Amino acid sequence: HLYMRTFLCLVFSILLLQSAQAQEDNLSWRKHIKLAKSYLAEGRYAAAAEHYEAAYKKKDRKEYIFQAGENYAVVKDYKKAAECYANVKDDNADFALVGLRYARALKQNGQHELANKEFVYFLSSYKGQDLDAVTRIVQNEIKGCEMVKSLNADTKKNALRLYRMSDKVNTPEPDFAPVPYSDDILYFTSTVSGKATIYRSQKQAGTWTKATIPSGFPKVDANFANGAFSPDGKRFYFTECEPADEGLRSRCEIYVIIRKNSTWSEPQRLRDYINMSGASTTHPYVTHVGERELLYFSSNRAGGYGGMDIWAASRDLKDEGVDFDLPYNLGANVNSSGDEITPFLDISKDLIYFSSNGQPGVGGLDIFKSKGSDKYWSKAENAGLPTNSNADDYYYVVNKSKTGGFFVSNRMFGKEKITTTDEDIFEFSYPAKTLSINGAVFDKKNAALTNARLTLYEIVANGQKRVLTSKIFADGTFGFVLLPDKNLRLEVEREGYRSDNFEFDTNRKDSLNVLDKNFYLETDKNTKTSTSTTYIEDAPVVAPKTTTATTPVPKPNTTVINSPKPQTTTTITTPKPTTTAPIKTEIKPEIKPEIKSEIKSEIKTEIKTESPLNTNVPKTEPTTSGNVSRSMFGKDAASEELSTSAPLVKGVVYKIQLLAGTNIDFAQPKYQVVKNFGRLDTETIVSKRITRVLLSDFYQYEDAKQQLTKV
Repeated sequence: HLYMRTFLCLVFSILLLQSAQAQEDNLSWRKHIKLAKSYLAEGRYAAAAEHYEAAYKKKDRKEYIFQAGENYAVVKDYKKAAECYANVKDDNADFALVGLRYARALKQNGQHELANKEFVYFLSSYKGQDLDAVTRIVQNEIKGCEMVKSLNADTKKNALRLYRMSDKVNTPEPDFAPVPYSDDILYFTSTVSGKATIYRSQKQAGTWTKATIPSGFPKVDANFANGAFSPDGKRFYFTECEPADEGLRSRCEIYVIIRKNSTWSEPQRLRDYINMSGASTTHPYVTHVGERELLYFSSNRAGGYGGMDIWAASRDLKDEGVDFDLPYNLGANVNSSGDEITPFLDISKDLIYFSSNGQPGVGGLDIFKSKGSDKYWSKAENAGLPTNSNADDYYYVVNKSKTGGFFVSNRMFGKEKITTTDEDIFEFSYPAKTLSINGAVFDKKNAALTNARLTLYEIVANGQKRVLTSKIFADGTFGFVLLPDKNLRLEVEREGYRSDNFEFDTNRKDSLNVLDKNFYLETDKNTKTSTSTTYIEDAPVVAPKTTTATTPVPKPNTTVINSPKPQTTTTITTPKPTTTAPIKTEIKPEIKPEIKSEIKSEIKTEIKTESPLNTNVPKTEPTTSGNVSRSMFGKDAASEELSTSAPLVKGVVYKIQLLAGTNIDFAQPKYQVVKNFGRLDTETIVSKRITRVLLSDFYQYEDAKQQLTKV
């Protein structure tokens, strides 16, 4: 009976839909027009577009299909807008700039080549009195179409990792204006409740929670949107906006609430010289420079370059009121005759990010950046792909740790987002760079110096040095893999010669991942030079808590091994705890393991305080992906025959195990991404035919753990 009821309900639903469709089909063109105008008055633009299109099919009047295109464009259904505009694209005299609108819809639908042709065709036939202004607009659009190819070529170089935030944050309605309060707290605006309201989500165990309205914020009857915290968290600026007028623009004004102990004050409207009468003022962003608070915002007030422009004003931080100096425009290198909105200032890099539709772009609104400060800014530069898309991209902001950030887009995004008719919040992370320093040691006569010791330090607080690793390089050439954002010092010593050093940081601003440095040592006359001493590489100087591992020694021009096949088969003989002899290796012919299905079993290694040569290592056991681990398999390593892609050396370093299996395919995209974090090594247990994939090398446990979190 349950199945029968379900079946009957389904049939009944289908009949209702068919009946509704039949009623729609039976409507006259006049009824469609009446409904279209009614929906338009209610702000239901998608429904209005459908009825205008239906009316055109029954009554061949071009104004109906033009209005359908206009309303599809409002809801950002670029494909349908282009289809409607195509019917009237040559009638620019009757429908203002319809040829331009058609070409733009094609461009935002990703049809850049066809759009380019239509822009050229429109401009060649346009005879309006505003020809000069229209020509500048169309030339920018053509430049945008032409630069797509070059931006596509740069995508891999600028390969941000993008994530559409989950449905706990994004809704079927527009979600926008992300405000990262910290790395794990995000405020944003959504219209899911029927009007713009500010929400809050928190990241817990790597997942953003269901968004809620933050407690303590004032209740605002108007649209409450576009928030911005001051850097000290004591002020929250936002906009209150009126409903959109017939021109589909909302008029907004900026307000502020001030924290007093644990509560917020009532909203205070900023002065008339900020919220100018007759203009819209919105998209506040606040930062502190010295003793001043800078407020950046977007406004279409008089005195700009056209449309919405980026403006700024400042106030004295000692003043507890809401008085600012008079606003100033950021100038022609930032602003254009189009719209510039959603400013964000990255003070650490002297960059301002904003979105514009008045400069050459990939789609509609594109994200741009400009370097400078105050009133002086460089010519705006397109942020490129994949930050920008065919659709609208705006509200770019960097998170507190500078490891990534957020922006808003109505782009389609795989199976997660299949339409362009609503805005969602996207999260991004910057790719980590693999850095290394390579070089050689010479005497003053350019003769190579063998057996030089190089010690790598991190410069920490108060100029103190922390040893990362210390090695003797037998052939005079050296190489170290480095972590980003470190202040480092490399010291070189050689018996009979004066020591030398080199200080540098790994906050590299270019795309070069390898730093070359050669040392030329002077003879120390107070020390006798030995030419007969044979050195064995020493264990590195490390912090008290250490764990055993084996590691390859990075050398100049070292390439990543892109094959799981073993290069050498090595029998590891683990020394007794009392001996200091080096690890013995025996080279055997290559053994190729059978290729079977990949086993995603992982090996967990506990970190304990022990001697670098301690053989009482805990047994390995299955665990989840990604652990900082030894390069040998516990105490079983003494009897296991291992094949490795890296040379074995004595000493303590740390590696991250990514996985272990019998079919490692380095052609998979996931390995290309991981290469951003370090060098890939492989290590195979020959008897078990299992290969481990390891990310190398880290000289301190904390560094390895930090990279593990990113991986």
